Amino acid sequence: MPKPKPTEIIRHEIVLGRSERDLLEGYLYGSEINKALGTVVGGLSNTTFVAVLGTLLGGWLGYNFLADEYDLPGMLNQIKDMVELAAQPGPITGAITGNVLDVAGLETPSGTGSLAAQMVLAGYAPTTVNFIRYFLFGLPGVEEGLTV
Repeated sequence: MPKPKPTEIIRHEIVLGRSERDLLEGYLYGSEINKALGTVVGGLSNTTFVAVLGTLLGGWLGYNFLADEYDLPGMLNQIKDMVELAAQPGPITGAITGNVLDVAGLETPSGTGSLAAQMVLAGYAPTTVNFIRYFLFGLPGVEEGLTV
């Protein structure tokens, strides 16, 4: 059976006085602060958030308060020089690029190079175990009397 249309509308209105509005306003402020602090406490319980926050705070404090005491541009130039030095061919960049001859430390293509180079050329990996085997028993195909 269909519901009949309403014939009249009754409107109920609740009017708050000043004291009730003040109480309600305090409650609303309290609930907003509770939500905000809940978010902060949740973030502080996360280790990654605390680590990032500490790093940012430490960087900001260091930049603003220690930059005058220490030579910050000089430090940045030193870091730039170290990065340029690391980009030059050598054992570290050889390991990164996969160049076996750089890792092995060969002095010249025709030279004997280091013990690690001789081990690589003889087919041995330059590991600690192979170095111990070389010094105790010798390795076939690797020259005698080389030092590390």
